Amino acid sequence: MIDEERYSAARAELLADFRAWRAGEAEHGYADLMLDYKYWYVDGEYLRWTSRDVESFLLDWVPRKVLMPSEHLGYLSAGVRDFLRFLGDRRLLTDDSAPVPELVATVAWAGPELATQMADPSNFGMAKGLMAGLEGIGDLAPLPARPAADVDEATTVAEASLGFRRLKILHEYFTTPRSLTQNGNLKLADAANLVEALETDDRMDEWIGDRQFKTQSSRELTKLVSIIEFAKRVKVIRLYGGKLTAVKSWGGATRPLATSLGLIDTTIELGSMAFDFATPDDEVKSVIESMTPSVLFWIYESDRSYKEVESAAFRVIDEIGPRRSTQWLATLVPLWVERNLSSFEQLGVIEWNDFDTIEEYGRTYRRNGVLSLTELGVLWAQESAEDYGFSTPLGDRIEFDLGLPRDAIAATLADALDRGGPGEMIELLMRADGPDRVADVVSKLWMADHPAVEAVLAAIESVIPNAKVRRAAHRSLWQVRNR
Repeated sequence: MIDEERYSAARAELLADFRAWRAGEAEHGYADLMLDYKYWYVDGEYLRWTSRDVESFLLDWVPRKVLMPSEHLGYLSAGVRDFLRFLGDRRLLTDDSAPVPELVATVAWAGPELATQMADPSNFGMAKGLMAGLEGIGDLAPLPARPAADVDEATTVAEASLGFRRLKILHEYFTTPRSLTQNGNLKLADAANLVEALETDDRMDEWIGDRQFKTQSSRELTKLVSIIEFAKRVKVIRLYGGKLTAVKSWGGATRPLATSLGLIDTTIELGSMAFDFATPDDEVKSVIESMTPSVLFWIYESDRSYKEVESAAFRVIDEIGPRRSTQWLATLVPLWVERNLSSFEQLGVIEWNDFDTIEEYGRTYRRNGVLSLTELGVLWAQESAEDYGFSTPLGDRIEFDLGLPRDAIAATLADALDRGGPGEMIELLMRADGPDRVADVVSKLWMADHPAVEAVLAAIESVIPNAKVRRAAHRSLWQVRNR
């Protein structure tokens, strides 16, 4: 099994090659899900596929993890089939993989059963199950119309968010590699510097009453440890030769909006408390983490009180379990709800106003108050709604077809750019179709005969969060400037 950094590079190269394979004929969606399933959830051998792997992916993992309209299941099956054919065509499958015809036959066999499994709530994982219709949370599709998010404001929020700033600080700090202790922990001097710089609220050499407890290891600084582990997971820093060092290829510091949107998705996928070592691991914690997409779309509909979210958590746990004592739940559910909300506040997704502060055992907690989405949160919701089975109608939205002639597309985008700025243009473009289709159109937009095509492409490259479309805009812009 290769390490995460090599996998990430190989994955990007493989997906790019696949998208170019039989362009216009093959279904190029969902290959990323297959690769990540094999690497992260199975055995790390992402080029080794047996019939059992395919069956498990389609009939076990997808029904538990993926939420999509039933009419899209055919695209999913076609995408799996075509990716397996691509791997066979490129001779990339390992020698101990099943023959491609056998793998393709497994996909065909699993198709009808996949539809059955996807419709059966008993197969849903927690995150997916919460979207299926609990009172007050699951009945949000379609979401209410609201104006398209202001991309400039969302970028400002992203750049100012504590989560983004922490990653920038860590990357800069570990540009000089830092040695670890024999136990693999940060040295206390480095830990002291980072506790202050990252605003972790960890307490070194803490006084309790008239007694001081000296910090013996940076491992005791649980918030710092969780931030460091998350930064390693998103490849901002890495362990190399017994030292922590910055990942030189990380370019997120110069792309706050794209980086922040990626961090939101990663945090939802991993769980906001995945690296929280201060409280016990428990299935209830996972339930609360899994509520996050539901809660964010709920807040998108209208502002919510903290009490509403906390009550929803209790209701969900009572509905689907697990069973715990009333006193245990009364203590830990509010704590985990607060920590989950705070994580997304630090990422710039939500604002938490008018809360009450509670002091207990030397720690500060928040309760009550009102929760609302920031402009970054609104942008995330509008971009991610379809991934969770929602639609987000936008007020005063112009529709246009990517099948129009290039000149007409360029003219429409130029008008949107002139009328509403980059945000309106990007919203118009990304609502027209999926990222693959948009990237394909943008990559050829340089051939359009329109005086504003350079300005349009420059705005797409500088503002759009989707990396695939951004790269297409960069290449197309180069063509414009060099023709």
